Amino acid sequence: IKEAVWEKIKEIGDRQPENHPEGVPEVPLTPEAVSVELRPLMLWMANTTELLSFVQEKVLEMEKEADQEDPQLCNDLELCDEAMALLDEV
Repeated sequence: IKEAVWEKIKEIGDRQPENHPEGVPEVPLTPEAVSVELRPLMLWMANTTELLSFVQEKVLEMEKEADQEDPQLCNDLELCDEAMALLDEV
């Protein structure tokens, strides 16, 4: 998702008039046009935020109820922490 957002931002930036050589007329994008183009990415990012919140809540519940001596559970919790870190980056 981060890469998709970055690529879309670069694509929009490349279409701005200040990024073109002289003699190539380009109509600047309005904020509304940019918003329309970024809407799917904004929805993905919003969903990622919701997913992160959900996972954090569930992991906290698991940690409270967990037997810390269980090696499989400890491994699962480590994987959850890694997944949450990736979601948090997005």
